[in-house]
Amino acid sequence: MEYVRVEEKLPHAIGDVWAIVAAFGGIALWIDGVESCSIEGNGVGAIRAVVRGGSLTRERLEMMDAEAHMLSYALLPPYRLPARDVRATISLEEISPRSTRMLWYSEASAFEAPMDEIATYIQQFYRASIRNLDRLIASSA
Repeated sequence: MEYVRVEEKLPHAIGDVWAIVAAFGGIALWIDGVESCSIEGNGVGAIRAVVRGGSLTRERLEMMDAEAHMLSYALLPPYRLPARDVRATISLEEISPRSTRMLWYSEASAFEAPMDEIATYIQQFYRASIRNLDRLIASSA
């Protein structure tokens, strides 16, 4: 069941956005609050170990389609969020040569806290991360 969806327009070429988003192990550069990230393996099936707020979360790359500018990853147990079977997808769409629409959404099968509270928290996290992504690309231009 989808519980959060964030869509933002970025004033950057899709290739510039994809280059950063597709670096599965490079999220410490833009994901809000990430202290470190290490990666085991390459491509689909790779697992990243993410430390955020002093807690470790492991995520597995489930799908990456460079042509469609889309990737999905699954959170692995033990779960840090009060939700189960969490899967997130990031999809990019070119609006113009210098503008990209970014869609980031998450699904889960069960919740141990009110779904709207979790959704609000994740929505704020996604929006802050997208702002970081925007600043990172702008600063390297």
